Amino acid sequence: MERWFWRRWQKPRRLPMVIPDPLPLTPITKSENMAPSPTPSPADKEGSVWLDGAGRVHVTNPQGEHGRFAVLSAADADQVTVLVNGRSVVGERVVEESDHIVVRAHMRAPSAQVRVEVSENEMLATLHVAYQRGERRVLQPTVPGPRLVLTTVSFPIDPPRVTVAQVRTELLRAGVISGTVATRELQTFLDRGESGSLVIARGTDPHPGAGSVEWIDDKRLDGSWMVETGAILAHRRPHPARPGTTVTGKTVAAPAIAPGRQMRLGPGVALMTHGTKLVAARSGYVIAQDGIVDVVDAMVIPEVTSAPDPLVLDGDVTVEGHISRRLVIVTGNLVIKGGIREAEVVVGGNVEVKGTVSDAAVFLGYGRYVQKRAEQHVGRIIDGLYDLEVTAEELLKGGGRSRFPLLLQQVIATKFTDILESLDWFKGALTWPHLNWSDALVRSIQELKDRLDQGQIDSMAELVALRTQLEYLEMDRAVEARPMGHRPMPC
Repeated sequence: MERWFWRRWQKPRRLPMVIPDPLPLTPITKSENMAPSPTPSPADKEGSVWLDGAGRVHVTNPQGEHGRFAVLSAADADQVTVLVNGRSVVGERVVEESDHIVVRAHMRAPSAQVRVEVSENEMLATLHVAYQRGERRVLQPTVPGPRLVLTTVSFPIDPPRVTVAQVRTELLRAGVISGTVATRELQTFLDRGESGSLVIARGTDPHPGAGSVEWIDDKRLDGSWMVETGAILAHRRPHPARPGTTVTGKTVAAPAIAPGRQMRLGPGVALMTHGTKLVAARSGYVIAQDGIVDVVDAMVIPEVTSAPDPLVLDGDVTVEGHISRRLVIVTGNLVIKGGIREAEVVVGGNVEVKGTVSDAAVFLGYGRYVQKRAEQHVGRIIDGLYDLEVTAEELLKGGGRSRFPLLLQQVIATKFTDILESLDWFKGALTWPHLNWSDALVRSIQELKDRLDQGQIDSMAELVALRTQLEYLEMDRAVEARPMGHRPMPC
């Protein structure tokens, strides 16, 4: 014991120090300054990750000191959802065995949309069908490896076909209960399996009250013929009105007379036997054209000679001789056994000239002629008033404010006769038969004529106001001709 203690605690002998020779200094590079990579030993093993056929992710951890963990890559988030420990992962993620990994491939469900559109007036219902294919994605299983990149394979899914029962349900939801198409037509449309539209229901249009006319002598309808009082002209077959129905089942009232189908009867025609017979109420000529039926007197005159004023004749007229150097207006039919020489003839019906026409103008259409002439004369008056305003300004500059109305009246009478001539034309035309004049035009023309004749325009403002009033008139509706003054009656 003492020997052992002494050996352990005795002071060691001092040995001489040996200093080695210094090594030569060499520059240290950046790569040499870094820690060297460990060299894997045979016991090291890298981690792995893979996806099995059931869609489950498996992970093994690395073994040894220098192994690497496996990496899971979920780059396309539109196709696959990856949850690691309950958190969504996009991109790369290092995983280990203890991680709870859930992988789901996305799927877009197919759709078949059905919609019924009802028009604003509820007379039409349209079926709209829109198909959209779905898509199912399947994850591809892999073998174990250090990196798992999730890939999918997509499979299309056809949408379900729309059935007749679905369409019927949508129709009821839209309130469509009337006028639907036949089931066979609907089934043919649905069997195509394509997106598209189909008019699924139509309302029933109302049938207006109208009537057909069976003429006693329909071969003579192209002209006029002579009848005696009491003669039956035609038989009337009335058709009662029938209301319509919308696709939602609402009733649409029918008008009493169909537009464009009414027949206008003049005072020379009477309805007898409860309105079923058209009878001549007087002797004369029958006219039946453009929806007008009447019996009119025929006027016979020897000839028409030169005169400044127009000759306006109402009804059918026969001229035994010539028409020379005059404006002749006939509201009905005109027969000229002679000729027309340097004259202007306006006819509301048909015209027949058995002689020659020399340096003459013939207008067919009484109302159109008056409308055109009215537009020309209004334009002429407006142009004259513009020029008159310039002259009126000169009168005011000359110090004639107090005498302005009188001076203006004198200027018009001497230098602006065009205005007076057009106003005189209106004065005569307003008395022509069977014309419906615009009330606004009649008031404007009458006011202008009265104030010019009586010298009652006291200022430039009043003159401009009269001219502006004419400019704002709707001249396309200035006048229209009534068909020979016959009162309209439904037939």
